[in-house]
Amino acid sequence: MAANDDEIRFFDPHFHLFDNTNQVQDPAIFEEGMTAVWHMQHQMGDFGQVKNVKLTGATHIEVIPDNEKCILELMWVDEQLNSDKTDRDFWQAPKVDLSQSAEYVDLALSTMCHISKVTSIRHILNYEPSWPKNPENYLLNETWRENYKLLEKYNLAFDCQLNPHQFKDTVELFRATPNIKVVVNHLGTLKDLNNEEEMTQWREGMTNWSKLPNVYIKISMLFYTDAENWDKRDGLVHNLVKEVIGLFGAKRCMFASNWPCDKFVGGGMEASRLVDSWAMFSEGLSAEDKEWLYEKTARSVYTR
Repeated sequence: MAANDDEIRFFDPHFHLFDNTNQVQDPAIFEEGMTAVWHMQHQMGDFGQVKNVKLTGATHIEVIPDNEKCILELMWVDEQLNSDKTDRDFWQAPKVDLSQSAEYVDLALSTMCHISKVTSIRHILNYEPSWPKNPENYLLNETWRENYKLLEKYNLAFDCQLNPHQFKDTVELFRATPNIKVVVNHLGTLKDLNNEEEMTQWREGMTNWSKLPNVYIKISMLFYTDAENWDKRDGLVHNLVKEVIGLFGAKRCMFASNWPCDKFVGGGMEASRLVDSWAMFSEGLSAEDKEWLYEKTARSVYTR
């Protein structure tokens, strides 16, 4: 928040830009109902219309390019970010396939950091269900685990997107690499609130992560967990959000838009609905805690 309590200073730690005609991003990743093009003017237009929200910066998250096009996507996004002629602070979290050779990974990281303001790497881990088409559980791949350690060499964080049954496979790795900040995407992509085994895996994993000071949580993509009632007051998702903030504290949690995916896949919602949900989730917290949730946590992880 700001000195003026009516203004929300927001650093968005998770948004996407795409164009399914740019020969860089894979048209196959565009889900039904999504627009074919989402450029900076669209992103700024949506959040610029939300009353009292001042977007102070953001981190662009990769849009699942093929391995040979990761740097091309980084360059295309960089052009988009530079088209915003304001003092907003923009960063990137591109994709690098950490299961490739150490030479490939090291060169990719070095090149990307030279080209753009790279602050984190995302290599999606979701396996069974697999996003978008992962052939294995990379967390059990020794090459992947060794290459993960290269992130520290470049002072990079790791954007961690995975399923609850995979949480257990991360704990020792994250504990052994305390200088690599880990940002768990989308509240851990919990899917089935009625599945007792999945709920147990999710809670045990969140509890284990909460004991590791280098692990942070993004509060985002909540419609995936409950499409109809994700922003219902005192609903199941609302209680999960309160549970996570209670475990990690506001200084290790951050609100994130996942825009425009939440907009389109989530049923065409307006940005104002998302911001209203954050206000509900943070009711009863101090002004300082709200500042961390909206802006300061994300800045502490993603800016240099």
